[in-house]
Amino acid sequence: MDPWFYWLIAGIILILFELVFPGYVLLCFGFSALITSVMALLGFQIEFQILSFIILTTIAFVTIRPFFLKNMNPKEGTVETNVYALIGKEALVTLNIPKDLNGSVKIRGEEWAAISENNSEIQVGEKVKIIKIDGNKLIVKNLTKGV
Repeated sequence: MDPWFYWLIAGIILILFELVFPGYVLLCFGFSALITSVMALLGFQIEFQILSFIILTTIAFVTIRPFFLKNMNPKEGTVETNVYALIGKEALVTLNIPKDLNGSVKIRGEEWAAISENNSEIQVGEKVKIIKIDGNKLIVKNLTKGV
């Protein structure tokens, strides 16, 4: 088989491996191999193909990889989802939260089991802030009394 075919197969395999091992390293090698495949198809000698592969890979690392790292990775301040989106939100106590026991709070129309952050009592109707999640319970801080 001709060298262009090997470069083409290598490029495709490297790009597919990028899907399994993300980091945009194999992608740079894959793009370089695909371009080198075209050069081989045009009849360039193997020495020129290898040299162009090295140069193209270097250029890809300097230009393409930083672009992908900047634009494709999640940015700071990602949006929390599911139950973790409740952290930092305010809720209303619907069932007294006694010391060291569970009570209940309502947030976004849903009832959640809750315990006090510092094991203090929180009465029905008081506002609380959700500090963290522990299993299926919300750990809350009393906002009404400033405790």
